[in-house]
Amino acid sequence: LTGVQFEVGSVATPFEHRSFIDEYLRCCRYYFGGSAYTFGSAYYGSVYSSGNSMVRVPHPVPMRANPSAAQPTHAGGGTYSTVYENTMITQYYITGDTSVSIAAADLDISAEL
Repeated sequence: LTGVQFEVGSVATPFEHRSFIDEYLRCCRYYFGGSAYTFGSAYYGSVYSSGNSMVRVPHPVPMRANPSAAQPTHAGGGTYSTVYENTMITQYYITGDTSVSIAAADLDISAEL
């Protein structure tokens, strides 16, 4: 059942129509990740020093709080050294690898309570 609005009281308020993208962006304030919630197949990193790289994942909208991010699998070698999160971006630092990408389907960035 869609397109129905139930209300308590005798006065009707205008029906609130929201687009799919508006609902999606509202949800992204709480969770971002998985292939259904990204705009490509992978995020690619860059080398910031000898043998180290960083992958930056911008969030589609500011999250409601600083999120926590699970460490996803990544292409190439090396190991994670740090994950840095704020409401606008998540950065993954990888040591021992200079060509790295993170599959979009492996992202798990959450600002749930």
